[in-house]
Amino acid sequence: MNKIFRVRIITRDNDERWFELDASGRNVLKIRAAELQRIELLRKSTGFAPDVIKGRREGDDLHIDLMDSAESFEHLVIEGYYGDEAAAAVQGLTEGSAVYGYMPMSGDPGFRISSLLDGVSGLYALGTNAASNAALGGVVASAFPMTGWWSGIGAAALAGAGGGSSAASSAQALPLAAASIREAWFSGRQLEPGAAAGQRPTLRGAAPAEATRVEIFDGDQKVGEATVSNGNWTFTPDQPWPTGVRNIRVRAVNEAQISSWSESWPMLLADARPSVPAIQSVLDDVGPIQGTLQQQQPSDDSRPVVTGTAMPGTWVIVWVDGVAQSPAVLADANGRWQFELPEPLSAGEHRIAASARNVEGQEGPRSGERIVFIDTEAPAAVVFVVADDVGAVPGVVPGGGVTDDATPTVSGQNAQPGDLVVVSSGNVILGSAVVGPDGRWSVTPTVALSDGAHTLSAVAQDAAGNRSAPSTQTLTVDTRAQPVAITRAEDNQDPVSGQVADGGTGNDSTPTLVGTGRPGQVVTLSVDSTMLGSATVGTDGIWRFEVPALGADANYTFRAQALDAQGNPSQHDFGYTLDRSAPAAPSNISVLDDVGAVQGSLSSGGVTDDTTPTVSGTGATPGELITLYDN
Repeated sequence: MNKIFRVRIITRDNDERWFELDASGRNVLKIRAAELQRIELLRKSTGFAPDVIKGRREGDDLHIDLMDSAESFEHLVIEGYYGDEAAAAVQGLTEGSAVYGYMPMSGDPGFRISSLLDGVSGLYALGTNAASNAALGGVVASAFPMTGWWSGIGAAALAGAGGGSSAASSAQALPLAAASIREAWFSGRQLEPGAAAGQRPTLRGAAPAEATRVEIFDGDQKVGEATVSNGNWTFTPDQPWPTGVRNIRVRAVNEAQISSWSESWPMLLADARPSVPAIQSVLDDVGPIQGTLQQQQPSDDSRPVVTGTAMPGTWVIVWVDGVAQSPAVLADANGRWQFELPEPLSAGEHRIAASARNVEGQEGPRSGERIVFIDTEAPAAVVFVVADDVGAVPGVVPGGGVTDDATPTVSGQNAQPGDLVVVSSGNVILGSAVVGPDGRWSVTPTVALSDGAHTLSAVAQDAAGNRSAPSTQTLTVDTRAQPVAITRAEDNQDPVSGQVADGGTGNDSTPTLVGTGRPGQVVTLSVDSTMLGSATVGTDGIWRFEVPALGADANYTFRAQALDAQGNPSQHDFGYTLDRSAPAAPSNISVLDDVGAVQGSLSSGGVTDDTTPTVSGTGATPGELITLYDN
């Protein structure tokens, strides 16, 4: 098992540090000599110094081998040892707790450790009386400079104490029960770990009875010391500590031992004079329009969120129209803070500012104002019309009407200038438009409507995000190609009225023509190339037209013409014969009895037992209807 050496370093300030070194040379203790008073050596196993050591000079540095094995291992380097006017004494602890210096084994005073020439080495034996100390002479102390922001605080930074010191390498402190931080105070207020405080807090804690003092560190930087009395210690820095997050920890120390670290006690330190906080944003997080509000931008969020930056650890008060809002919010370690207004703001303009207050109650000046305009009133519902601007039948489409325009124009007027009007069909947004200065707006859908029934909806939205109630209109889109046709003529003239098929005959000189077409389509009608008029196809796909009085009895050809949804013409012809002249009287009328015992033709005035005799004659026009009358 490797043996362990202990090294005691004593400074001019009579401060002490203990380190452990492995005899195998696995760790080398390097010390700067500028302020060393003396160095004492001993074995951990025996408590006494090694009898013989080896010293070697390299430049101004002294290299020491503690000579605990046949091999030579470097254990200790005193940097700048020969560059100092007073060489440090290298001593060892003997029985009886006496401390003696190391003398050259050659007996030559020129080989004293303090007198070695560069590149020369020698063996040195532990002295046996005080004369060995006098022979060595000189006092030095460690020269480990203060580094980092703690310089100027007044605490000595020694070997192994951290804070950027390179005084010792791979040395280990001897165990001692850990000290602790029990409480922190500032301005008469007890603080929890992580709480905000001013720059000169008071720390109190406990330490083992064997400890003479505790060393206080912020992370790895030593910031001060406190004397242990009856197992307790108290510390208040003489000078303000820097602002920000400080992680304070302590360790107990006595003349021969150093404890492990206590648990860290985080603190958020703030300047005693809070600076002006900054408002970075006023956030609208309700309604359809959300995000950071620009100066004087309308908002429908009556409780916006205010965010900003301030000195870490200060309390930020938000002011609205000169009235402080509560509660105050704490700026975190990065200086960030956030505050949601507790009560809704009234409609209209409001001015928001912020100020900061430190833990001692000192409040700084207010920030510049952010102006917001609260508007929670919904716009009035819009009024709109739908216009068909394609095909053969353009124009306004009435509510419930039919159109062949799959992207009809939706427009309105008398709306609030600057509002946004959004037009949709069901859940599909067809388009939007900003109302112009004259109150007019127009939207042509960017999404074509499918054939079938639709309910169009228009909603107005103001700059604050408030929305009106929807205005709606139903319509049917029919873009199918559907040719026009005349299906029948209606004869309304007695004695024979009713429907007349294509090519049929009627005695009505003003028959009604009936046909089919695409709803909304306009059908033009003519007879033998003479224009008669027009009819509009109804929503049921049927149109009707009463023909103006025709002239003489004759064969007529009616023609229906229209344009389909794509603008292509279609037509259909229908034949009609007008016949209003009386037919010639029937002649050669005979009556035939074809039942009973006596059958045959009956003479005028004759008698018959046939109740349904057959009557026939000649002289009629084929196709005419012969009506028989009794008297």
